[in-house]
Amino acid sequence: MSRNLTEATRRIQFWLAVAAVALVLLGAFGPWVKGPLGISVSGTDGSNDGWLVAGAAAIAGICLLIYAQGRRKVALLIGLAASVASFGIALYDRHHVRHALANVPAAQVGWGLNLAMIASVGLALAFLALIGVRGGLSKEAIRGEPHH
Repeated sequence: MSRNLTEATRRIQFWLAVAAVALVLLGAFGPWVKGPLGISVSGTDGSNDGWLVAGAAAIAGICLLIYAQGRRKVALLIGLAASVASFGIALYDRHHVRHALANVPAAQVGWGLNLAMIASVGLALAFLALIGVRGGLSKEAIRGEPHH
């Protein structure tokens, strides 16, 4: 029973991390600034930092795949670092955008930037949870098959 509970916990943590990667990516490509008349600027317009956030999320996703295949905890540590970097970039940009928009009427921080920042925190927590679990994640657990 305990082993099945641990496998189920790891499976849930793994898929929550995958969902967080998807949400960070969605936020990176979503609007980071919303202006008057429906004008918006995404995180990836031009050379904006959304590309860095998307890159960090991609690295985190690759780390999850490496962990799932070989159960290497070093991949989790790299993924954790990528998620912290993603959060730091989004937090910095949010502060910068809010300051820049202080005197612009009807302009505000877009949902994409907020989502990227919040999902980065969730991703970091998911990596911390996976790091804290003893043992690795079996391929059977990822697919939801019973352990033999």
